[in-house]
Amino acid sequence: MNRIQPNWNSLADINFLVHRRFVEHLNAAIGAVNIIDTPEAGGKPVEFWKKRAIRHIMQAQNLYEAWSMLARHKSGHTTVYTSQFRAGDLLEWLAAETSQNYVPQPDHDRILEGNRETLQEALLLIYSAAHTMGPNVQLLAESSTKGFWFRVRYQDTRRQPRNLEELFEKLDDDWRTGNAAYELARAQDFLELNRYSLHFVRLKDACELGFFVAAAGMAHSSSADAIRETEETIATRPIEDETQPDGDNIRSHFSRRGQGAASRRWRSEG
Repeated sequence: MNRIQPNWNSLADINFLVHRRFVEHLNAAIGAVNIIDTPEAGGKPVEFWKKRAIRHIMQAQNLYEAWSMLARHKSGHTTVYTSQFRAGDLLEWLAAETSQNYVPQPDHDRILEGNRETLQEALLLIYSAAHTMGPNVQLLAESSTKGFWFRVRYQDTRRQPRNLEELFEKLDDDWRTGNAAYELARAQDFLELNRYSLHFVRLKDACELGFFVAAAGMAHSSSADAIRETEETIATRPIEDETQPDGDNIRSHFSRRGQGAASRRWRSEG
């Protein structure tokens, strides 16, 4: 009998994207529990460490749920569970994932509709890819009449692609940016699952990648609704410039080298 074999190369590609983050969250949760009632607790109450452990466990669970949902979607199971959430939840989550300070703004209380777990994975993948493609990466957020824009801007004076298709071509042609192409492709998958789209805009000396999420109670916007407003539109920057992490720190979460180091550390601690 011929048994159907999984695509091990594809599974390996997904594994190096998620394994390190998953293990780091679990290790952080275990560490928070183990430190309770010890001198290393620094005098912090038990509840502080319990909340930290729960937070990391939930982040690991969200990571697993997002990729599991994408696998089900790609295999033909189209049921996607949506909910309502604050725009600021995605921004705060990204700041926590990248060890940055989050600065709330009034318009971040806007209530949006979609699958939060998969949308936040899309945002993180776009953010990570941007650090490969150019310096001075910035997260921009902007509320509009029908929803909320999440954009990632980076400097790009070399490639200057004219559209998203050309961007993928340029990334695929260079082995050094192959990981970024893969990250953006998976971000597209997560957005497609939510019936949203990845948008690309070329500015004078920079490029932007982003997506639009509809406000709760609004129908999913058409492509016309999701067209990028003019460059002069004032955007709120929810993460302070001085807290922007070094690009190497972001890329280490997704690089094969970082995955290998995390795997070795996990085995040595097990």
